[in-house]
Amino acid sequence: MYFDTLKSKVFVSSFVLKCIAIISMTIDHIGVLLIPPDSSVPFRSIGRLAFPIFCFLITEGYQYTKNIQKYLIRLLIFALLSEIIVDKIFFSSYFYIQSQNIFFTLFIGLLTMIGMDYCQYFSDKIKEKIISNSPIGKFFNLTLEFILRVIVLIIAILTTLIIKPEFSLLGLAMILAFYLFKNKPVLIIVSTILINILYFEWVQLFACLALVPILLYNGKEGRKLKYFFYTYYPIHLILIFLISFVIVGAFL
Repeated sequence: MYFDTLKSKVFVSSFVLKCIAIISMTIDHIGVLLIPPDSSVPFRSIGRLAFPIFCFLITEGYQYTKNIQKYLIRLLIFALLSEIIVDKIFFSSYFYIQSQNIFFTLFIGLLTMIGMDYCQYFSDKIKEKIISNSPIGKFFNLTLEFILRVIVLIIAILTTLIIKPEFSLLGLAMILAFYLFKNKPVLIIVSTILINILYFEWVQLFACLALVPILLYNGKEGRKLKYFFYTYYPIHLILIFLISFVIVGAFL
């Protein structure tokens, strides 16, 4: 009861979460592109908050979007456009096959959630047409849904391993944790901590701090700046990269 009251008083809308995510992401990329590695830990630590928030927001976006096809296409378009910029800035190449940007991670996660829900829809249709409501019928229905979900998960894992998006399988796991444990804060906390421990980098544990604004999310959209948050990712990288050129040039 106290937690629900607190959420209603703290104005952490979807807009606020997006702002926290892009600010922490920007600080992270400043640490990567402008700060010497031995001094960048504070920047990278703050930057860890961004990805869990993006994972949470993709599950919210999936729940509330009015057009899932347009949502998927939008993610894919920005994934493809951003990849050229990311590859050039971070890997000095226009096509680097060993790593893809965060939009691909979110895109695969969204497809996986759609697939998971379709498994339930498909098994329910089978139950209506073929299977009775007897205990055996219900058991078969649940078994079918479980098998289909496992197949979807295997496909998602293989796709992630082939495409190699940022955060890889741990990114997919984080998205699915928010999807499967929606409205179960204890399970979300436990799964988020475990996933970030499995990343095997101590600085990644700072990502768990993202749970504070996420769990205080009030379920409201807030201010609408949809395309700003999509375009911000490639544009802020270009700006930071240009600033790094100016700084390097000043010392030559």
